[in-house]
Amino acid sequence: DTSSEVFDRKNFSKLDKLIESGRKLLKFKSFVIDDIPEDPDLVNDLRESWAAVMGDDIERLCDLQIQRGKFLEWCEKADEIVSSSDKKIPIETLKELAVQSAAYPPSSEVVLRVKKRAEEATAWAAAAEEIIKTGKRISMEEAKEITDKADKLNITCQEYKTLRNALRTTRGWIIRVKKCGAANGQTHVTGVTELINEHSNFIVTAMEEVSKLKQAMCGYCICRLPYEGFMIGCDGCGEWYHGPCVGVNEEQAEKFDKYVCVRCYTLRVYKENTAAVAGIVRKWSSA
Repeated sequence: DTSSEVFDRKNFSKLDKLIESGRKLLKFKSFVIDDIPEDPDLVNDLRESWAAVMGDDIERLCDLQIQRGKFLEWCEKADEIVSSSDKKIPIETLKELAVQSAAYPPSSEVVLRVKKRAEEATAWAAAAEEIIKTGKRISMEEAKEITDKADKLNITCQEYKTLRNALRTTRGWIIRVKKCGAANGQTHVTGVTELINEHSNFIVTAMEEVSKLKQAMCGYCICRLPYEGFMIGCDGCGEWYHGPCVGVNEEQAEKFDKYVCVRCYTLRVYKENTAAVAGIVRKWSSA
């Protein structure tokens, strides 16, 4: 009764049998009509009218049969694309399939799958595009969660490539940070500055590593310059000093059980002398 029923598998055989029956009826050479005088012209007119009506109906049914064939071909193609795990599906392909699916029954399983995947992919791409266009910076955890969702959908698009490359760039940057030895003061201040400036242009951030680099840029020692080269820590105040600034090299430092910086030593001497002076004053006062 409706074109959508043509795409229902339970009606496939009915349509085929109906067309076959119609074609058989068209093959009748003659027929006898009771109560009508034998009139060759009338019989011929009736036969031609009958053939025209049946021909039109069969043609329409054949058109439906062709549409059904196209639907089955589309279902096979769409199912193959959506179910594929060998390679990612371009979002444009999913959108095109979704547009095509409008011509077929919305209750079809394949149509439902295509529309659902296309909607999810479109929503993902829109969210990713918003991040990229606004310049919003996201953490590595957030970037991984976003790209993992695209991987789960098995889709690809320019937004996916941009975020994936940004994530790879940040991971590569982290490897360089670890290799540069900034945490141990084994890199020059210029190198640390370049790494920090480079990170400022990233979409995907690694703030923990940036904090470590900035910590390496903090002022240490009596010279108040960044942590660099051989450093020795004071067991009194916890401050770190450049070996050359306090006249201590690595070989000498290995012989120390404890190291007390000039400031701590001076403070200790000051306190000791103050205590001695206070004792003398008390003796004088009580004499």
